[in-house]
Amino acid sequence: MKSVESLPARIVPRGFISRAWWITGIYALVAILWIYFSDRALLLFLESPEQVAEWSTKKGFIFVAVTATILFIATRWAFGALEKGFTSLQAHEKEVERLNRLYSALNEINHSIARTSQRDELFEKICHNLVEHGGFRMAWVGWSNPATHQLVPVASHGDSTDYLKDIVITTDDRPEGRGPSGQAFRQNRPHISNDVSKDHALDHWRKQLLRQGFKSLGAFPIRIKHVVRGMLNVYAMEKDFFQEKEVDLLMNAASEISFALDNFEREAERIRARASASNERAFSETLLESLPGVLYFYNERGKFLRWNRNFVNVSGYSDEEIAAMHPLDFFAHDNKQFVKSRIEETFTAGESSVEAPVLTKSGTQIPYFFTGRRIQYSGETCLVGVGIDLSERVQAELALR
Repeated sequence: MKSVESLPARIVPRGFISRAWWITGIYALVAILWIYFSDRALLLFLESPEQVAEWSTKKGFIFVAVTATILFIATRWAFGALEKGFTSLQAHEKEVERLNRLYSALNEINHSIARTSQRDELFEKICHNLVEHGGFRMAWVGWSNPATHQLVPVASHGDSTDYLKDIVITTDDRPEGRGPSGQAFRQNRPHISNDVSKDHALDHWRKQLLRQGFKSLGAFPIRIKHVVRGMLNVYAMEKDFFQEKEVDLLMNAASEISFALDNFEREAERIRARASASNERAFSETLLESLPGVLYFYNERGKFLRWNRNFVNVSGYSDEEIAAMHPLDFFAHDNKQFVKSRIEETFTAGESSVEAPVLTKSGTQIPYFFTGRRIQYSGETCLVGVGIDLSERVQAELALR
């Protein structure tokens, strides 16, 4: 036990010293009054010196008994406040130690959130930090199974006796779902049990909990997009562990976990969307490249936005060259005005077609049938179309002639 000198000044000096003066003053007053009045009383009631001497001895014993009683009462009064202050100090120091452990655990949890990108890995680290740094006996995370309505343990630390192996907790209103975890899940708020031996919500599990030495526990909801999906459960080996500050810290930890899971979900959605877009793009590319003719896509200014590999192979121009060219650049001078009118018709009427030979980079002309359709793309009016090689048809017609 700590000495009086080692106790903080706010508990010892003023009250304790004033009580010391009171004890001293009362003792001195009682002693003076006793000596003064007891001698006169003996002289009043006793006549012989022998009787006075005999009662003087008895008077001394009575004085010792009275003053001892007074001293006992006074010292109990004085040291009662000191004992109360020391007990309060011990409780305060214990609370500070507990909060420091929780702050340390919360700090480690935040570091884990910053360094972890997988849900189950994060849960394992959180349970480890709460036990190793937070001072809990056991911590585990249960995740809801919508098909069975069970809270399935997905991560734990401190379960040295396989307590979680046989335990059944549900999220619905069955007897297995009326404990702290089930109630916290349905009510979307923490459930605290500061005395396992008296909490009726734990009747179904009390024997198992007491066998493990658990005295108090808390269940805190974990949410994804504001919907409860799991529970963070922590167990302590002492009663009344979960006071207001402890509950606030653990609620904060559950909120940080929920925020991290929201980020995981957003990242997973972004990856899925990117994969879907990539697949869609690959499908579109494959589809475009598998077309038997040429494909072209340009805006009203005649700037090419897309084309397929057949367009490059037929025209003889590279991708860089096509990107800098106008659609009329692929036709001979005699055909440009006719093709231009069909392009304008497409932008005006919505669709059109034309037969005209393509002028390749080498100067060769290849007969083609072109179609065009007007569409809106990224806020622009554009034309998309395909061209079919008519060489075989032309040759057949010439052969018939």
